[in-house]
Amino acid sequence: MQVTSLLNVSDERVSATTSYFRSAGAHVVVAPNRDMLTVTMPVSTAETLLKMQLHWFKHSTVANARRILRSASGYSLDDAIAPHVLLVGELVQFPRVTAAFADEVQAELVDTGSYHKTPGRSTRQPEAWPQGCDAIVCTRYVTPAVIASRYKLPGPTDPSMLKVGSSGTSMAVAEFQGQYYKVTDLQNFGKSCHVPDVSINRTIGGDLPIAGVESELDIEYIKAVAPSVPLTVVYNTAYSLLQWTNQISSLEDPPLVHSVSYGNDEAQQSSEEYMAAANTAFMKAGVRGLSILFASGDQVCIPQCGLNWQTTPCPRLAVQTAATVLH
Repeated sequence: MQVTSLLNVSDERVSATTSYFRSAGAHVVVAPNRDMLTVTMPVSTAETLLKMQLHWFKHSTVANARRILRSASGYSLDDAIAPHVLLVGELVQFPRVTAAFADEVQAELVDTGSYHKTPGRSTRQPEAWPQGCDAIVCTRYVTPAVIASRYKLPGPTDPSMLKVGSSGTSMAVAEFQGQYYKVTDLQNFGKSCHVPDVSINRTIGGDLPIAGVESELDIEYIKAVAPSVPLTVVYNTAYSLLQWTNQISSLEDPPLVHSVSYGNDEAQQSSEEYMAAANTAFMKAGVRGLSILFASGDQVCIPQCGLNWQTTPCPRLAVQTAATVLH
């Protein structure tokens, strides 16, 4: 209630906007803080109301990239509701698509036994890191035991670590782009790397029959650091940080700590309004006492690609406008 009061979105704005879409037959869900609407409607209705044409887009060079539904040339709103709406999200923005996740994760693995001399940097001998996992392939890579040693953390089976989580703590990981998990994979990791609990308490946003390297890496290593803290997996089909923040802010009892290993830089945003809406969404989470941690230095470099999209006409299917943000 306090966050809703701070945002102070008037009943007039909410009523005018919801009525506009509902009168056309759309299904509208108002976020608990009354500042965002999720609108679901047929493509033909969306194209009429938002004066646009929708297409399926696919990446021209990354073969395994998922198709994405976007407007071919922007959108516009009727004068009756335009003053009430800051933006309609996920209609013109494109995520920055890179190589396959397997290649990304392989590049992220640290070979602790190899150091190369570079200008301005001295060489040093490799340290004797603990292996910690039964699998032979893990002998020169970062394992839970390596993290515990490097950051002076108790090991996953240390009695003091097993007590963590008994005082109302909670945590979550954010997953996008079809990255899901298999329980059997998590169990195999726990058994091999001696992590006593790699279980997930709840999953929000989907249940896919596939596993992803990125998501399983996130789940396995956050549980290796805090095995007794209840874990929530928040999955977002659209790969939208704006929609994801709306997901967690709409929860009555959201996890207190959120770990996000995905990037979304300003180069791929279409407007200052979109960035302002995302910033407001993060501030909403912050004033509720939620901590959100993003990966930093996750890659050696970020290739300047990802906006090479090819378009095909969109069939007459239903479309969900992920975020209609009210002033």
